[in-house]
Amino acid sequence: IRGSDSSGPGAATTADLIKYQTRLSVAQGEVGRCKKLSLSVETRLAGKKLIEEANGKLTAAEEKVNDVVKAVEALSSTPPSTASSAAAPTEDGKEKEQEEPDKATKEAEAAAAEASTNLKNFSRYLELQLKKTGGKEEIEKFQDRVEKAQGRLDGCHRAIKDRSEKQLVAGMLQESTLRVSTAEDNVKKVAEAEKPLSVENSPIEDAIKALGDLEAAVTAATNAAGNAKTFLAMKRLAAKRLGEAARNSTNEALVTLQERLNAASATLAERKKGMLERKTATIKREIVAAMQEAEKKIEEAADTTKGLTNVTEMSAEDMKNACEKAAASQKQAQGVVDTTRSLLQSRQREAKAACEAGSPLLSEVSKHLEQCTKLQAALDKQCRVLREQEHKFVAQRLLKDAIALVDGLEKKLETTTEKAAPLASDDLGEVTGLMFLSYMVDILKQYASATKKSTKELFAELSENTGKLNEVRFVKAMTKLLEREENKDLFFSEDQQKAAFRSMLMKDGGAEISEAEFAPHFRSRYMVSCQVSMTDHLTVKGGKTVRKLEENEVVEALEEPVKEGAGLLRVKARAEKDDKQGYVTISGNQGTLYLETYSQFTASQKEIDSQLQELADTAKEALRYIESKTDELKSARLGPLAETKAELLKMRPRISRVTQSQTDLRQKVTASQKKLSEIVEAEKRSRLEAMEKKAAAALLEEITAAEAQAKSDVEKTASMVEALVKNGSVEGDDPLADISKAEKEVEAAASSVDSATSLINEKLSSTKGAGKGPLGEARSTLVKLKVSLGSIDSRCKKLAASLKAASSRIASEGYDIAVTALKAQMQSSSASADQLFKELSGGGEEVKAEGLRSFLSKIAAGKFKSGQLELAMESLAKASKKFAFLEMLQEYKDCVKEIALTDGFAVKDSKTIRKILVGETVEVLESAKVDAAVDLPRIKCRALADGVVGWVTLRGNQGTAYLEDGSKPYLRCEQEVPLQVAFEESSAEARKAAAGEVFEVLEGPRKEPALEILRIRGKAKKDGKTGWVTLKDSAGVEFLVPHTRLLICSQSIALTAGFDISEGKAVRKLDVGEPLEQLDDEVEDPQKKLFRIRVKTSRDEEGWITVKGTQGTAFAEPMENVFMCNRAVPLEARVAVGSAAIRTLETGEVFEATDGPKSESKEGAKRAQGRSLKDGSVGWFTVNPKIVVPWSSQS
Repeated sequence: IRGSDSSGPGAATTADLIKYQTRLSVAQGEVGRCKKLSLSVETRLAGKKLIEEANGKLTAAEEKVNDVVKAVEALSSTPPSTASSAAAPTEDGKEKEQEEPDKATKEAEAAAAEASTNLKNFSRYLELQLKKTGGKEEIEKFQDRVEKAQGRLDGCHRAIKDRSEKQLVAGMLQESTLRVSTAEDNVKKVAEAEKPLSVENSPIEDAIKALGDLEAAVTAATNAAGNAKTFLAMKRLAAKRLGEAARNSTNEALVTLQERLNAASATLAERKKGMLERKTATIKREIVAAMQEAEKKIEEAADTTKGLTNVTEMSAEDMKNACEKAAASQKQAQGVVDTTRSLLQSRQREAKAACEAGSPLLSEVSKHLEQCTKLQAALDKQCRVLREQEHKFVAQRLLKDAIALVDGLEKKLETTTEKAAPLASDDLGEVTGLMFLSYMVDILKQYASATKKSTKELFAELSENTGKLNEVRFVKAMTKLLEREENKDLFFSEDQQKAAFRSMLMKDGGAEISEAEFAPHFRSRYMVSCQVSMTDHLTVKGGKTVRKLEENEVVEALEEPVKEGAGLLRVKARAEKDDKQGYVTISGNQGTLYLETYSQFTASQKEIDSQLQELADTAKEALRYIESKTDELKSARLGPLAETKAELLKMRPRISRVTQSQTDLRQKVTASQKKLSEIVEAEKRSRLEAMEKKAAAALLEEITAAEAQAKSDVEKTASMVEALVKNGSVEGDDPLADISKAEKEVEAAASSVDSATSLINEKLSSTKGAGKGPLGEARSTLVKLKVSLGSIDSRCKKLAASLKAASSRIASEGYDIAVTALKAQMQSSSASADQLFKELSGGGEEVKAEGLRSFLSKIAAGKFKSGQLELAMESLAKASKKFAFLEMLQEYKDCVKEIALTDGFAVKDSKTIRKILVGETVEVLESAKVDAAVDLPRIKCRALADGVVGWVTLRGNQGTAYLEDGSKPYLRCEQEVPLQVAFEESSAEARKAAAGEVFEVLEGPRKEPALEILRIRGKAKKDGKTGWVTLKDSAGVEFLVPHTRLLICSQSIALTAGFDISEGKAVRKLDVGEPLEQLDDEVEDPQKKLFRIRVKTSRDEEGWITVKGTQGTAFAEPMENVFMCNRAVPLEARVAVGSAAIRTLETGEVFEATDGPKSESKEGAKRAQGRSLKDGSVGWFTVNPKIVVPWSSQS
């Protein structure tokens, strides 16, 4: 404006601006004045607020001072309390002053302290505000009020202090007076305690008690006086801290109290002097009384001990009582002596502490101590006498018991030796007789039970009604019984029977026995094998126990055994030991045997074993007794106990001899028992051998007959089968009928062999445990016969197998005839296998057996043997479904050596179409025929690889094979595969073949020609993944197309909200290189001659930018090498197609190229045409070995 021309168009504008400047200056002056006025008002308001605040604080402090004044006035009307100023003694005997004021004083002091703090705080507050704000005049007014309040507060402090001193002085004097009075009272108690000691001839117990009371009173008085003296001294020191008036009055009172205390202490000293004489006299009386009591007790103990002089004439009980009485008397005397000695020693220590060395009391105490020592020696002598007498008595009792024990042991040895004599002797006749008797009695009991005869009737029969049974009659009767059927396996010699009878005779030496002597052997008796209870009822539950039956006890059955409710076998019995009767369990439900049948032989054995064991236990017990007593007397070296120990040691050899005798006797008994067991076993073996011989003979007779019959049947059948089946085939018009008949004969022979083998196995199982002997030999023969039958059975199986093979050959020949006939029919009618199946199935899914049989009967009439077609139908029926039917009629060959495929049958006249390569598969269209001109077998076939039809030679003149039998090829999809309409991989897709779907190969597999593919490398904008993609495939399909709507900012330019650059609001400035997405087509602004487009930034901001300026400057340009995905395509790791996939680019994705495009030559895919077994649809698919794999109908 300054530089503009004043006469120009802007002159008016300049004048207006000057006017505005003037008005603005005036307004600024007014604003300044108002600001100063505002500051002055604020200052005055702050000062007023400060004065009001200070006045409030001071008023509160003055109120606190007024409260203190009121509290002090209240104190002046109340006398001071002294209860809280009392001194209390501490645990160590010293005294601690309690100078705490009373409650009212404490409250006044607290109020005064609080008021003083408030005044000080207010003073500091005034000083601070004076420094900050000034206002000295107003603040000085507050200072005057503060000084007045402080003066009043100081006066209150002085009044409180005076009251506290008065209260303290009163408490000190009160407690001091109490302490002095206590001391004076204790001195008076000393005088009272002296009075009982002034009584002459008082009992010594009373004198001692009075002396103790006096000593306690003197001690208490001394302590009280000392404590009072210390307390007064402390209070004199405390008084020095008081004011002068209070200090003087307090000292005067304390001096008066000290004079009273001194007088009491003097009186106490006089009392102590008189107490010493009384104490000495009393102690002398106490010592004399104690010594007299000790002497009296020792005399009593001596009188008691004299009664032990003659131990041999006293019984054990009397001796025990006398020893206990003497010991008690000596113990009582020892207690009195110990008490007296302790008393003397105590008085001696007191005398030494209180008197000089030569005082009469000390010498008298020493004299009594010497006398006490003599009394102790006399008492010790009495104790030794008592101990010696006790030892002598114990020694006699020990020796007497040991002698009785060893004598009893030796006597028991004699009894046991006598009882075991039959077993210990070399002659076991008596023992074996008892054993045979037990067998004979069992036979007689079984006979009586079978014939229902009583014991009396049985005896009458044995004794021939003579009333007496002798040896001859017994042997005669037993011989008859052993001939009975139930006893035919038993054998007892005449000597054994006589030995049994001798065991039945009584020991009186007679030759005959009566019925009374015979009957006990037939009583129903049991021996207890395991401890069991005898109860009063049959049922165990609820019954009361009569008593426990011990092992080896004998009981007699009173009734027949029965089972009670719990399933236990019980019997009512009488115990022979004490005639107690009750019910006893024979066997438990868990198999425990409590009672076993009584046998005199078994009872005798158990009794001997029991006595031998009892003797051994007694010997061990006796030896343990001697050793324990000897060990107890180990320390005894002299006197009766030492002599007894020597006698006990002499008894050990006697016990050892008994133990050795028992061991020898046990060995003899054991040897005899072993010998007896051998006799029993030998007897059992002889009887068992006889039984086994008989059983073995019967067993072999039956088995031998069965084996011979089976062998005969097989030989007969073999002759027939061998005549029927010659050279592996069956001749005749009706071979199937002949085979059926032969099979039945073989089956019958095999059944005969199986029966014989089962019989042998049964007998082998029954004789499984047989060792040596007749049964063992018979078992060996059975094993040999079984081996023989095994070879016969093998021959039967071979015969059956040959018949089955012949039948299979006939069926196979019939199958071949049928298949050949069907193929011939296909050739004659020029029909394919599919067409033939459709004809036979009538358009259905399978060929019916009846229709196929009828069809074959027509086309192959006269070619089948009788029944051969029926056998073939079993195999043909398996091909009723289309898949199996086609496999049956279609024949495939695999090339094993390269051979020419020609256009004609004759080798010489035909031309080569192409070579069949090794590994190729061909379908046989016509069966092999021989080219007579060259003598080579030829077949017409179709190459699956390309469908070319021609003729191929099967084998060369030298036998070289060109084609071998192969199987029809199938492929299975491991995952979903596209099924296309043509050979080319780029052809249209018919459908997707599902995973697991199987295809019959119709043509191929063969490869496509090599393909040219364009590949580029780059980065996906969506996630930054990099890799290779196909730009265009061999069929010309474009997967990526250039992206024309992506721009890049080449010059910094503003992004505006609207199209018009002058009206639109700027969103932000775009940076160079920033990518943009074009949203609409380019629009021209005709006025400004600019080109504008609407875009979207990477931050999702939308707006308008200038693409080209007025001078032609380009602000945004299309991005190069940016493509958009036209259809889904895999992003792969390498340039090679089919390499590892990173991910799939989706349609519409942006891809920025960084390398390429590159041309890649891709090997053609291996393609095959197939027919789905699922729905019969036909199509082409790529054979990738990872996705499509070979499949077999057998898998």
